Amino acid sequence: MKKFEIPLEGYFTRDLFEFWVSIFGEMPDMTPEVFLGAETEHNFNAVYVELRDGNLAGTCGLTISNSLPGLGGLGEVATAPSHERSGIATMLCREASRDFQNGGGQALFLGTANPSAERLYQRLGWQKINGSNVMVNTVQDASPEEYLANFFQGTGPARIRGASPSIRIPIIPLLLVEHDWCVLDVNVRMYSTRYAVQRSCMGIFRRYDQIASDGEGAWFSAVSVDGRIVGLSTARLNAS
Repeated sequence: MKKFEIPLEGYFTRDLFEFWVSIFGEMPDMTPEVFLGAETEHNFNAVYVELRDGNLAGTCGLTISNSLPGLGGLGEVATAPSHERSGIATMLCREASRDFQNGGGQALFLGTANPSAERLYQRLGWQKINGSNVMVNTVQDASPEEYLANFFQGTGPARIRGASPSIRIPIIPLLLVEHDWCVLDVNVRMYSTRYAVQRSCMGIFRRYDQIASDGEGAWFSAVSVDGRIVGLSTARLNAS
């Protein structure tokens, strides 16, 4: 197993994305630019890779927020069909989780709709969050729901910021904690986990970021003094 910290070389990034598209049938939640170093000032990223006979046999990716390093996300967990059930995914995810916690990480999120993968993550300490396909591995002795509720206790004053990749990971707790109102944001079709299943984790940021991709929208975050995201808003031009 090898660990590569981002930025990666262009040829290696291309090989990884070809591998992921062949496994997932679509592009990953993060773009190639992220792996080439576009977000290094905002997030720490690393890719864990297992090679067999010189070919990619398995991968997983770790993203840690620079502004809130207690939070992280796991993604790009993939195993080549010829190496399924060989323990590669378990080994890679365990190593990424160990590195995260050894660095002071408190909660590592991931998303999955695969029952077999879910059982693997459960064996490694992840727990499923109610109303979602998202799981979290915390160092605290608490249920995911307790962790999310406690996460926002004692939050101090907040300031408004234009959106940036620095909140790619910190927005996850806000959108997974249960809210009393149903529709959180109609522009990105985001609903409370109390009323609808949240099927995304690492892809949540992309849904918000696309709001501004054509120059006809914007989004903003409310950030507490200790870096927690306590509010989000979006705006889109409608017709004229």
